[in-house]
Amino acid sequence: MLENLKKSEEKWCDYEGTFELPLLGGEMFVQVLKDVELEYAEKCASYLQNLPEHVLNDLCSFAISYCEDNRKHFLDEGIEIPEEINGLEILSYIHLGDMMISQPKNDKIIAFSMTLNCDWEDEHGMEVIVRNDEILYVGGFNGGYDIWGDKDHFDTEWNFAELRD
Repeated sequence: MLENLKKSEEKWCDYEGTFELPLLGGEMFVQVLKDVELEYAEKCASYLQNLPEHVLNDLCSFAISYCEDNRKHFLDEGIEIPEEINGLEILSYIHLGDMMISQPKNDKIIAFSMTLNCDWEDEHGMEVIVRNDEILYVGGFNGGYDIWGDKDHFDTEWNFAELRD
């Protein structure tokens, strides 16, 4: 599953590698942070490869909301922002980036973050945080979120994921 796995030269990361992600049409780069068991990293990569339909649908819906919000803010800047897209169509405007897997608080729960590239936001791209079959964050790259934090931690005006109780 994880391919090209090697020890990372980064101090905060134990391993780096790739895995196939057909959903976005190529290889996803993965960083396995300090003290994460490779078995857990494999589970996270496998989960993303086999994303449950309801999580995929949520991802697409939230990405469309993020895209639409960018249209409002950048209308006058000449940035081409996809219009009138529905469902899975948004995936053709989202491109591979990095998956980061940090030490789990509970290794029975899948949790990870991704930074993806998207056509409508070159500067910040799109960050996605998934935990326990739910998308907790979709928006511009922030990098400051604790993927194991309380849901209130993700409740910001720049989060386009609809948090559930």
